[in-house]
Amino acid sequence: MFEKLILNPYVKNALKQYMDKGQTNAQHLILSGPQGTGKRTCADILAHFLLDIRLDKPLHSCADFFCLDCDQASIKLSDTEDLREFISYSSTVRRVVLIDNANQMTPNVANSLLKELEDGQCVFIFIAHKPLIRTVCSRCFEIRFLPVNEDDMAQFELHGFDDLMMVTASNGCPGLFRQLNADDAFISMTARMIKALNQQNHADLLSTFGLLKEKDEFALEAFSPAARLAIVRLLEAIYADQYLHKLVVSKLFPYMTELPISAKQAYQISEQAHNIRGKKLLYTKHDF
Repeated sequence: MFEKLILNPYVKNALKQYMDKGQTNAQHLILSGPQGTGKRTCADILAHFLLDIRLDKPLHSCADFFCLDCDQASIKLSDTEDLREFISYSSTVRRVVLIDNANQMTPNVANSLLKELEDGQCVFIFIAHKPLIRTVCSRCFEIRFLPVNEDDMAQFELHGFDDLMMVTASNGCPGLFRQLNADDAFISMTARMIKALNQQNHADLLSTFGLLKEKDEFALEAFSPAARLAIVRLLEAIYADQYLHKLVVSKLFPYMTELPISAKQAYQISEQAHNIRGKKLLYTKHDF
């Protein structure tokens, strides 16, 4: 079922172990790890397996499946009314509950599910990008989704971008790779950024981010948090090698997280960039 997916080998083995236990011995599941590593795709496949239905049958058409997918800052008790109604139905067949973004559950919501996790009338699949509370974790089988290596990532089609650059930007997350590779705005910004860096033109770099003047809009605000982190990873990879990593993190990138940024801070970024570039030309790796 997972053969054609680009997943970390450890993840494939863990999924196989879970399925080898069979549907009758199915445990509650936590699929944890960075966004874009395939958790939701695998959760859908596992739900089909647990419900014993064909993969081409839409899950939403199955009466024994419920999905809570909340894109708000938190999942509160008031958001779980339909879920509680679903759980309250008595049934002789297996039912599956999928909770996406489960790390956004408030402690009250998480603790309110403990009884259902103990009763075992439904199999829960939690998708979490951050750790869940210990009481939930202790009742579930957790599979940690790890990034994919460069060789496996190379299977993707590129959008005119350097192979290693896009792998670096996506941090080994296939889902994020697809998202960035299809985002023309991201491709355009990072191409301008890389050109400015290679030419050591810090004014152009600041202009790319909309940081040259106070009245300029901060261009990164238009991107998702994941895309912003991808841009920072590219900056880190191009601006400084691994021996200057700590210097870059402590001196340059903190400014990237401040919104909005002042003209004074923009000038400081340019100064730090110039100093870091100078250090790269001055020293070798043996000096660190």
